[in-house]
Amino acid sequence: MEEQLVIIHDPSLEDELLLGVVRNVTKLEPLIRDRVRSPFVDRPEVLDQTILMPFTSAAVRLYAALKPSTKSVLEVRHVPTPGSKVFVIKDGKFLNDYVKSNLPIYVAVISTVVGPLT
Repeated sequence: MEEQLVIIHDPSLEDELLLGVVRNVTKLEPLIRDRVRSPFVDRPEVLDQTILMPFTSAAVRLYAALKPSTKSVLEVRHVPTPGSKVFVIKDGKFLNDYVKSNLPIYVAVISTVVGPLT
């Protein structure tokens, strides 16, 4: 899940979707906590597995706002409302509609030499 692209749909933002990446995924066990003694640590066999409900905490780092009506990419100007729906992007082909270039894109490697050449 870490490094997964996601789209956030915030109903309060009209015609705007937020594009982000999932970061800092942490699995938490509510019955096992630091500095709190639990009888389940000494005798785990008494614990019913249905009680153990691990949950996950994660953050989404926002990178862009997508405007579907104009197929444009905007700067993120809003914080999503709590409870907004988060969708994992499984096939990113639709992002090609938003990223366009009619000029060639050049990639160069620049290296710096430190010290005398021999």
